[in-house]
Amino acid sequence: MFKMLNKSLRVRITILSFIAIIIIQLIFIFGTYIIYGRYVIKNSLDTLSITTNETSILLERIIASYIKPLNSISNIPYINLMEWEEQLELIDRNFEGFYDEIAMVDIEGHAKYFDGTVLDLSDRIYIQKALMGQSAISEMLISRKTGEPVIVAAVPIVDSYEDVVGAILGRLEMASLFEDIKTTGLKQSSQRFIISSGGSVIYSEMGGTWFKDHNFEDELRDFIHNESNNAYGVKIQNYENENYYILYSQIGDYQWGLYNVISEYNMLQPVRNLLYYSLLFSFIFSLFIMIFTYIAIRQASRPIHELDQLMLRGSEGDFSVRAKFNRQDEIGRLGNSFNVLMDRIKSLTYFDVDTSLPNAIVFEEDYHILINTEHNKDKMGLMMIEVDELINTKNKRSDIYATIIEKVVKRLKLFVPANSVLYKYTDNAFAILIPDTMNIITSEFEEKISNFLEDFEEKKSLDNHFVVSIGYSFMMDNPSYIDLINAAMAATKYAKKDNHSSIKRFSETMLDELNYDSEMRLSIARAIREKQFYLLYQPIVALGSQKVVKTEALIRWKHPDKGLIMPDEFIPIAETTALIIDIDYYVIEAACQLLRSRQIHNLKLFPISINITSKTLEQDDFISKLEYILMNYQVNPCNIEIEITERVVMNNFNKNIETLLNLRKMGIKISLDDFGIGYSSLSYLSKIPLDFVKIDKSFIEAITDNKMAEQVIKSIIQMCENMSLSVIAEGIESIDEAIFLLNNTCLYGQGYLFSKPQSIEDLKFEFDVL
Repeated sequence: MFKMLNKSLRVRITILSFIAIIIIQLIFIFGTYIIYGRYVIKNSLDTLSITTNETSILLERIIASYIKPLNSISNIPYINLMEWEEQLELIDRNFEGFYDEIAMVDIEGHAKYFDGTVLDLSDRIYIQKALMGQSAISEMLISRKTGEPVIVAAVPIVDSYEDVVGAILGRLEMASLFEDIKTTGLKQSSQRFIISSGGSVIYSEMGGTWFKDHNFEDELRDFIHNESNNAYGVKIQNYENENYYILYSQIGDYQWGLYNVISEYNMLQPVRNLLYYSLLFSFIFSLFIMIFTYIAIRQASRPIHELDQLMLRGSEGDFSVRAKFNRQDEIGRLGNSFNVLMDRIKSLTYFDVDTSLPNAIVFEEDYHILINTEHNKDKMGLMMIEVDELINTKNKRSDIYATIIEKVVKRLKLFVPANSVLYKYTDNAFAILIPDTMNIITSEFEEKISNFLEDFEEKKSLDNHFVVSIGYSFMMDNPSYIDLINAAMAATKYAKKDNHSSIKRFSETMLDELNYDSEMRLSIARAIREKQFYLLYQPIVALGSQKVVKTEALIRWKHPDKGLIMPDEFIPIAETTALIIDIDYYVIEAACQLLRSRQIHNLKLFPISINITSKTLEQDDFISKLEYILMNYQVNPCNIEIEITERVVMNNFNKNIETLLNLRKMGIKISLDDFGIGYSSLSYLSKIPLDFVKIDKSFIEAITDNKMAEQVIKSIIQMCENMSLSVIAEGIESIDEAIFLLNNTCLYGQGYLFSKPQSIEDLKFEFDVL
C-alpha cells in the first residue's frame, strides 16, 4: 500500500481527495451538530418550560378537586357548631369513600376521627394554616393505620361572623394522587417530581432518593429556598460531567412545586441519531466519490502514466522512445515537450555539444562492434588526435573557442579515410575509427596528416598556441596487443614528448619509454618531497671586463640510486604534469634563500637568473606567490631575473605578456632564452617586454666555420641594440668565439670558457681568459 502511495499519482490524488472530502464533511457535520444541538437544547427547554407550567396548573386543579369536598363539608349548615357526633351521620352519608379518613379539628388543634380517635395536631403546619383561614395540604405522610404514604387536606370552618371556629380535614392515599398525576404525562424524556416547600418529595417517577443518588440534595434545598417566592425557575446541575436541567413551577398556593428534570444527553439524543446517520451517509458518499474520482483520474491520467513509462525506458538508456499523443491540450504539449527533450538528451548523450560529432559513448559502442566482428578484427585502425590547450581556451576564451573548434574539426575531416568516423573523444582529444586499414597507403595517409599539422602551425594566433599530438595504431602493428585504444593513446602520449605538433605510429618500443616516463614522474614527485634536488650556478660574464655580472641557477637531481640526473632527462617529463610547477618554485625559493644568506653574512650580492616554464608562468597566482617568497626572504626584486623561452611565451601569448609586464613593474628583469630557434622570433620579439636576449648556443658553435651563422649573429645583435636590448651569448667555449662576439658589440657571454655550473662556494667572480 505504501509503495503504491509512493509511486502512483492517481492513488495519491484519490486518497487525498477522499481525505479532503471526509475532513470537509466532518467539519460540516460536527459544526451542524454543535449549532443544531444548541438549538435543540434551547427549543427543548422552552417546550419543557411551557409544559411544566401547564402541568402545574393541571395539578393545581386536581388538588383543588381534593379540597372541594372538604369545602362542601365546611359549608354544611350547623357544621360550625362543631358538634361532631350530630354531623357524623350526614358527613358519612355524603362523602363516604372519597376520603380514606375524615376528622374535625377544633380551634385548639384537636382532631376527632370517625373511629373516635382524638389526636393533637396543633403543631402541624397545614392545621395551623387551616385554623388561620387557609386551605392547606400536608407534605407526604405515613398513615398510622395502613403504613402507606398519604396526604391530608385541611379546610377552615367559619361561623356566621366569618371567624374560624375549627377545620375539617380529609386524608387521601398517595396512590390515588399518583394515578391522577400519571394521567397528566409529558411527552418528553424528562423526570417529574412534586416537592413540598419543606423539601419532601411528594411524587417522583424515579424514586424518592433520585436527588440524593445524584448528589443534588443540598443544591435542591437551596434551589427550593431561593425559588419559594417565584412562580417558576430553571437550574443547571452537573453530575459526572453531564448537565441536568431542573425546571420548576409552583402548584397554586399549596406550597408544592412541580420539578421537571431532563439531562442534556437525553435532549441531544435525536441530534446524535442524526449525527450517526450523517456520518454513515458521509462515509458511503465519500467512498462513492473516491471510487468515482479514482476512475476519473485514472482515465485522465492514462497519458501521464504512459509518459511515465516512456520516461522510465528513457532513463534506462532507450532514447528512441517517443510520446504519441494526438491531443491539443496540456497533455499533448507535454508529450511534444517530452519528444523534444528526448531528442535533446539523445543528442547530448551521443554527440558532442560543441562539434556535433559522435562522442566517446558512440565510439565505445562502434569500437566493440568492430572489434567483435571477425571480418574487421585484423583490419581495424585507430587514430587519436590530442589538441593541447583546447579546453583551457574554452574555459578562458569562450568568445573565440567556437571559431577555433569549428576550424579544427573542418581540417580534421579533410584527412579522415573513407568509411571511417571522426569522434570527439574527450575535451582535448578526437578519435578516428578506421574499419579497414588495408586500403590505406601509409605514406599518403601520413602526408595528409603532415599537411594538416603544417596548416595548423601556420594559423597559430597570439592568443593561442596549440600543440597537436597525433598517435595511431593498426591491428597489423601488433596483433598480440589487442587493446587498440591503449595503443593509439600510447602513440599520442609519445608524440607529446616532442613538445611540438607531431604524429607517431604505435610501436612496442613506445611502451617501454612511456613506462619509463611514468616511473620517472613517480621518482620526481618523491624527489620533491625528499628534497633530492639542488642548485648549481653558472656565471654570466661581461666580455669586456671578464667579471661576473650575474649567475644562472641550474637545477640538478641527486638520485639515491641512479646518482646524478641532468635536467634534460627529467624536466621534459615533469613538464607533462604539474610537477614542473613545484620544481620551478623550488628553484625560486632556493635562489632567494641563497641571496638572503649572503645578505646576512655581508657577502657580495649578484642577480640570479631563474628559468620559468609555461605552466608556472600561466598560473593565476604566480605573481602573488613570487611576491610572497621575495618578501619572506627579504630579497630585492632587482636581484632576481626571470628567464623564459619563446615557446613559453607563445603558449598563451597575451596572458603571458601581461604577466611579464607585471614582473617588470616589480623590478624583475626578463631574459629570453634560446633566441633564434623558436616560433617566428623576429615578428614577436617587439611585443615581448624584455631586458636581455640570449642567443642560442647552436649559432655560437657555428661561428668559426659558418659565415651565414656569423651574419645571423650580427643581425641579431644589431636588431637588439636598435630595440635597446642587451645580448647574452650562450655556449661560449673558445677564445675565438668570445673575441668575435666582443668585436661585434655583444656585451655578455656564458659558457664553459669561463665556468661550468658550480656550487656557490666554488664559483669565481673574475676571469682572465681573453
